[in-house]
This record gives sequence, C-alpha cells and structure tokens, in this order.
Amino acid sequence: MPKKLPVTNLKESSIRILSGVSLFTGLTPADYRVALETSEVLRYDDNEVIFSQGEPCDGLYVILAGAVSISTTKDGRINRVKAGGVIGELGLLCHALRTATATSGGAGVILLRVKQTHLNELFKIEPKIYAMIMRNVAETLAQKVIELTPNDD
Repeated sequence: MPKKLPVTNLKESSIRILSGVSLFTGLTPADYRVALETSEVLRYDDNEVIFSQGEPCDGLYVILAGAVSISTTKDGRINRVKAGGVIGELGLLCHALRTATATSGGAGVILLRVKQTHLNELFKIEPKIYAMIMRNVAETLAQKVIELTPNDD
C-alpha cells in the first residue's frame, strides 16, 4: 500500500523535475505549486502495483523519483518509465479502463497522482492551469499515437 506524503515534503529537486515534464509545459513554477496543492504525492516500495490492467482509470501519475515498469497481459511487453515520465494519461481523457499494469521498479518510488477529482478542483480555482494541463495531455497522447503507428514505407 503506498504511503501518502504531504506535498510540503517535496524537495526542490522534485519541483525542478516538473519543469521538464510534458504535462506541465507552459506553466510557471508558481503554477506547479498550485497544481501540486490539488494532487497527491505517494511513495511506493519495491515491486508494488500502482494500477492494474483492466481497472477503471481515475487519473494519471508523474514519476518524481525512481522508475515504474509498465506491462500488458496481452504480450507481456515491459517498458520502464523513469523520473519525469507520465503514466496513465489515456484514461484521464476518455475514462477508459487501464490498458496496462504499472509496478514500482525499486524502493522509494515517488509519484504525483493527479486524479480526475483533482483536475475538477483545479478547474474551479485556476481554469487557465487546468486548460494548459489538459492541452498538454492531449498533445502527449497524440505524440504516442504517432510513435506507435506503423510506418508503411
């Protein structure tokens, strides 16, 4: 079970990571802090399941420290996503079931969880930040689709 950490415990290095995360492109450090206040910071131990394939999606995760393994039951394919990466964003837009399982890849994995309810709250208090984050999510997903589309050359 993940341990919930107070947002105020985030180190400056974690805040700096956000500046390189596609989800936060176009935001200022002050905007990061507002977004953080409506999110949760979670710490996972080694090999702990973050979410499972087939579960309803309730939000996305930004990896602040450590790495996460992503696998599917269909082909067992495993990807490793490191600090600065974003996982689980597809379900945030289309309220889909999880398409893969995410597992912590070591002790001390720290994730920023942005749930749909967090985004709804952010929309109420800072619609500009909400709009920018949602645009960035859409652009990230579009880029992933392009990368996964076979080239007919």
